[in-house]
Amino acid sequence: MRLLFLIEALTAGGAERQLVNLMNGLSKNGHKVYLVTWVDKHHFKPIDLPNVNWIQFKRNGKFDFSLFRLIRTLIRDNKINAVQGFLDTGNLYAWLCTRLLKDVQVFASERSSKRKLKGLSRFHKPLVHKLVTKTIANSEAGKLFVKELSGIKTPVEVIRNGFDNEYFKPVSELEKGKFRNKHDIDENALVFINVARIIPLKRQLEIVIAFSELFLSKNAMLILIGQANDQYIKEISDFISNNNLEGKVKIFPPSAFIQEYYQLSDIFILNSDYEGSPNTLVEAMLCGLVVITTRCGDAAFYVENTFGNELIPTKDFHALKKSMVKLAELTNSVRGEVGKLNYEHLTKNIEVSIESLSNKYEKIYQVNEY
Repeated sequence: MRLLFLIEALTAGGAERQLVNLMNGLSKNGHKVYLVTWVDKHHFKPIDLPNVNWIQFKRNGKFDFSLFRLIRTLIRDNKINAVQGFLDTGNLYAWLCTRLLKDVQVFASERSSKRKLKGLSRFHKPLVHKLVTKTIANSEAGKLFVKELSGIKTPVEVIRNGFDNEYFKPVSELEKGKFRNKHDIDENALVFINVARIIPLKRQLEIVIAFSELFLSKNAMLILIGQANDQYIKEISDFISNNNLEGKVKIFPPSAFIQEYYQLSDIFILNSDYEGSPNTLVEAMLCGLVVITTRCGDAAFYVENTFGNELIPTKDFHALKKSMVKLAELTNSVRGEVGKLNYEHLTKNIEVSIESLSNKYEKIYQVNEY
């Protein structure tokens, strides 16, 4: 098949990493994969997509019709079989650019749970999900959101994210120590970690405040990793500076060695208001971490039937602090056992491999082929 993906930008994030894995997987399976992006904010590079035909278009405003012409020409000239949109703008472009074109399937995506829509999305999002061939959500929470927006009969299928469990996996104490030395982290400290875009709805500031109230006088560290919102990161940085936390709280940009940061840590925290399928939560569990997570998106799906992890309500600062204390009081050996159980739970009971991701998308595209 000849497949076209429409993605605003391959920024640094779990969702974008999933898309890179998906496109590479489909290409490996023998499909011809094309990609069009239109905002130059890429974390990933063409070398990360060696067999994907990537067209990097620079859009001149939201209503740049030359982008529409480019996409329609690409579809016609290359006899594209299926177009896959990503996020609201990509979904809209996928639908608009395939109107009146025969023998082209169009698929929308949904990557998050119920949320308040802003701007033009309030108007076009419900319509697009209703009119495309099918929406592919990465969580049950996303599926419910689409059906609430566009009607119960709207065709939606859930394909959960895929992960490289040879890349994200537990390591020995010796390797853990090597990674701490490599990244300048105290070998004996209790290390908490949060990996997510650093934006208000992820509530990293609350994590920092809770950490400062509980662990300021203890041998503990907090690591935050993610692409940052300028205003929000300033709030966090000001709090760190005003409370003398510079040596205890470290903030890093997205890293090509993200698995090493998980593997050198002890406790993972996800404090989001909403998610779809929480990628970093699964990555942390695969790396053998004990986790604290809010009931955002499908987090409960991965955590609910496990032992030793903490599942807390969203926007509950008291519950966050209580869980941080509880997991900090566990011995290293107990946390290690919980981490091993997390890895086994995901790899044995839930299909989370990269191969399963591309194979499931491939099946949907082929089943719906005209």
